[in-house]
Amino acid sequence: MIEFYGREFEITSEVLRPRPETEWLVETCLSLDLPDAARVVDVGTGSGVIAVSLGLERPDWLVLASDVSEPALEVARKNAKDLQAKNVEFTKADLLDGLEGIFDLVVANLPYVDKGWGWVKPEELKDPDVALYADDGGLALIKNLILQAPKKLTPEGYLVLECDDSQVEEIIKFAKGHRFKLHERITGDFGVILQVVASS
Repeated sequence: MIEFYGREFEITSEVLRPRPETEWLVETCLSLDLPDAARVVDVGTGSGVIAVSLGLERPDWLVLASDVSEPALEVARKNAKDLQAKNVEFTKADLLDGLEGIFDLVVANLPYVDKGWGWVKPEELKDPDVALYADDGGLALIKNLILQAPKKLTPEGYLVLECDDSQVEEIIKFAKGHRFKLHERITGDFGVILQVVASS
């Protein structure tokens, strides 16, 4: 078990152990100007800490949690059941592929670590590789999500991403080339959360 946003979540070897900075991701989402009955999707939900926290904080929202890993989804479903997050639903999906409808908010803490980073010590992380590493300097999944998201967002919807500080400028440049503009950049001691708002 691990504490996240004031609640106890079960964490197994199948999912990423949530970091303190990911609580900022939740705070950022809660601070956005969203409709009362907002539709939200947490992409790559893992243990479900983001989706479940958002669902419990905003019971008027409909939160969808997606992941490509069925074992991860099993962990997330159990956490939602144990914490009685009744407005959170789960589905197996590769990023946004196959998800129905449009969303007011897409939030994601995807794998963004590059295996070539010298300061990363895999033996100390105790997380599954699939939850940590991505190609293209760690940006492969994030870029794919940026490409998919405009068609799945409302005209003024938001995409909120967690990433490393070293990746922020490249993500902003890439996103601006694909129907996004920078809404806010949030920097903290443990990394960066990038928030962009879709252009109409």
